[in-house]
Amino acid sequence: METLRNAIFVPHGAPTFALDPGAAGAAMSQLASQLPTPRAIIVVSPHWDTAVPTVSTATQLETIYDFYGFPEALYRIKYPATGCPEGAQEVVAALQKRFDNVATDPTRGLDHGAWTPLRQMFPDADIPIIAVSIQSHAGTAHALAMGEALEELTHKGFLVIGSGNITHNLGDYRMAAMQGGQTPAYVQSFADWVESELTNHHVQRMIDYRQHSREGVRSHPTEDHLLPLFVAMGAAGKDANAKASTYSPIAKVLHWAMALGIFGLVALGSIMSDMEFSPEKLQYFSWHKWAGVSIFALVWVRLVWRWISPPPPYAESMSINMQRLANAGHIALYAFMLIVPISGWLMSSAKGVQTVWFGVVPLPDLIGKDKALGHLLEEVHETLSWTLVTLIAGHVLAALKHHFIDRDDTLRRMAPFIKPKQDAS
Repeated sequence: METLRNAIFVPHGAPTFALDPGAAGAAMSQLASQLPTPRAIIVVSPHWDTAVPTVSTATQLETIYDFYGFPEALYRIKYPATGCPEGAQEVVAALQKRFDNVATDPTRGLDHGAWTPLRQMFPDADIPIIAVSIQSHAGTAHALAMGEALEELTHKGFLVIGSGNITHNLGDYRMAAMQGGQTPAYVQSFADWVESELTNHHVQRMIDYRQHSREGVRSHPTEDHLLPLFVAMGAAGKDANAKASTYSPIAKVLHWAMALGIFGLVALGSIMSDMEFSPEKLQYFSWHKWAGVSIFALVWVRLVWRWISPPPPYAESMSINMQRLANAGHIALYAFMLIVPISGWLMSSAKGVQTVWFGVVPLPDLIGKDKALGHLLEEVHETLSWTLVTLIAGHVLAALKHHFIDRDDTLRRMAPFIKPKQDAS
């Protein structure tokens, strides 16, 4: 879940995430490749929990294996990170502006909550690291204040990384694993709630998430794994914008309403093309025009809403060229969804058949009656319609490719029935 490029929140999952990072790991690697090289990284892990804010001043950071009973391969992993003692003193100074008691630790290394995501994002271990502890007893407002104290350093070349999980209920995780791996419904529900609150800048509601979200307490029986998110929020600054990873509910309703309407239009058009002139064909023709005008209006509503509520970013794994191709495809789709009904309206006007929307609202003819032009526009309308169908088919195939071949969350951005990849641990 990304806010600004100078402060980010990433998952570290179970320790085995280091061996099998999957799609989440690929997205984190892609994100890191897009970041400017920081002077140093301030990493906040839930697995270093102290009474007061504590900063590691170590020169060499030990790889800490703070877990037991996992595959031997995990204990052979080394992340040879170097510390940044001079940068650590700047961190201490920044925290002391907000907190009376700030401690240092000259030997503290990196626990798996820190080295697992860092190894995925910065595998060369060539950027100095400064570890900072959490205080789970102090709560969310305290964690946010820590981030706010660190915010000044993000303007001096430091990158703040909060490492945790949006949900962390080990009991439910183990139970789900025993029952076949089915993710409990509350996991997605709480993730959606957090995303909505961040996107809408509801900072106080986030601080009081245990009161405002029905799934908050179950998602976090203890708060430690969510506190790094609040540190990242504070470090991102008051003007930071959290970007939603899915389209808004209104955008989804408009999208699927337009999709169903267009499929209905194509079906009616195909049926009418094989019918002899009859009262029944005239009725179908009226329905076709009513639906066309409705889709035309919905496209404008969709465009206005797209301006009010911008779409979520593309999957981090998408290349720049693929993103440009996707943008071009969207532009073409919107253009043809406007051009096709206009061509039908022109055709109807040229044929001298006024469009009366749902038999109630008469629409003005766009051009005068011209039989020859009407026949020409009929051919143009049919050609444009099949071009739109081709574009839609390409759009659908691209979405399926992303879902089944690339295995990213592109389709999930718009499909309400597909759950994202979540780790309940």
